[in-house]
Amino acid sequence: MTLRDVLSTYALPIGLGLGLLWAWSRQRGKSPTGRPVDTNDPLWLCAIAAARASQDEMRRLHGQHGSDLFVKYPLIAKNGEIEHVWGPLLESTPQSLKVGLATPPVGGLQAEPPFDLASSEMEDWQLVLPDGTVRGGFTTQAQIALTIKSGWAVPDHVKQLQGKFIDVLRVAT
Repeated sequence: MTLRDVLSTYALPIGLGLGLLWAWSRQRGKSPTGRPVDTNDPLWLCAIAAARASQDEMRRLHGQHGSDLFVKYPLIAKNGEIEHVWGPLLESTPQSLKVGLATPPVGGLQAEPPFDLASSEMEDWQLVLPDGTVRGGFTTQAQIALTIKSGWAVPDHVKQLQGKFIDVLRVAT
């Protein structure tokens, strides 16, 4: 058997095998839930604090716009992991929130919405106004900044929000 015979016989299976190995190795490095955020990063903690500090404004806007206002909150998934999800704000008092679910947890649901939670558990709120500007969205702003800082690409659906935030996340330097 000549070298030409060997290459013509085995090149396709070897090439296909190497391609599958390459694809598998790239996929293995990806998180099924997106890019993880360091929830202890000072910018992230500042964003959550800003959202919680502005709950009076959130409640005022909820009175005007209803369930178009979304909140971010921790939810224990069926697999036991804590996931940070978004859902429409249905009801609100200074002490508690009743929320729906728009971004189901990857680990599955333990219970069906709506969920009741303490106002202190809320991590963020966001409202896209009819003119396209955004109220709240503090963790979204932090996530954009942290993603850029890490050298990763900002997802297109998030990139569209850049420059539209009315409540700009301010960080003490």
